[in-house]
Amino acid sequence: MPYRPPDRDGAIRVTLEHLGDELRLARLDRGLSQDTLAEWSGISQSTISRIEHGLTPGAGLVTFARLVHVLGYRSILRPRDEDVRRRG
Repeated sequence: MPYRPPDRDGAIRVTLEHLGDELRLARLDRGLSQDTLAEWSGISQSTISRIEHGLTPGAGLVTFARLVHVLGYRSILRPRDEDVRRRG
């Protein structure tokens, strides 16, 4: 079983939720359903749904990278305070 660091303050959970939100927004921006994205990426619709809801702590970077690539995006890291400005 892979090592998972403890998430005592919930930071990992929050980060997964933000990644899921970004993925969902990218998918919707492209006008795609989860089913279509699943077909194009080879990743199951249920996995895509779990990722979009931040419920897949075990989802690998390759899975996320495949979805980002199929959607025609690049994954860019931003400081947390930038996220607050965007949403606020």
